[in-house]
Amino acid sequence: DLWVANIDGSGLRQLTKTLEPESSPCWSPDSRTICFASTRDGRAALYTVSAAGGEMRKLSTGGIIPATEPDWSPDGKWIAFVGKSLHDGVVEDQIFVVSTRYKSIRQVSHIPGGVVNSPVECARFASNDKIAVLGKDGAIWAVSVLPASFGNALRLTPAHNSVASNLVVSLDGKTAAYNRIIDGIKQIFVCNIPASSQISSGK
Repeated sequence: DLWVANIDGSGLRQLTKTLEPESSPCWSPDSRTICFASTRDGRAALYTVSAAGGEMRKLSTGGIIPATEPDWSPDGKWIAFVGKSLHDGVVEDQIFVVSTRYKSIRQVSHIPGGVVNSPVECARFASNDKIAVLGKDGAIWAVSVLPASFGNALRLTPAHNSVASNLVVSLDGKTAAYNRIIDGIKQIFVCNIPASSQISSGK
């Protein structure tokens, strides 16, 4: 179930009450709504609920099920999530975005081998026009959501045999931090996130 509280721990309130697990909650930019994943219908799908409480609403993802790991763009126009995509006969996890206004859905990533898909914060908006993503190849990627370069991707770090997890992006959108297990110990790493123009050109 989802709960909310003030930063000091006061004002604890329960928002949902279901038998199925819920995960990966993310706030809308105006702090009025929370998007999250739930298996209440048998397979993971995205739902929203008012931060003040109320009915859970299922977010249409155009039949892309399961849908997990949502993240809201800073301007509130898009919600990114992980879904299944068929590539050369192989089903891969890739990043999709759904428009919160028009409800249109588009696949935004085409990363070789797919992206990480588990509750480890695998995709985060770095700005309104780019998303930082954890690839299954162990690399960190940046993907453009600019109309002119939609889906263009730039590898930010080399591939690695230890897949990264727990991706977070700085408030200015210029740095990504993540975990990677090295010699059995979980470590913290950071990398720069380039300007959108560099991602658009792939350089």
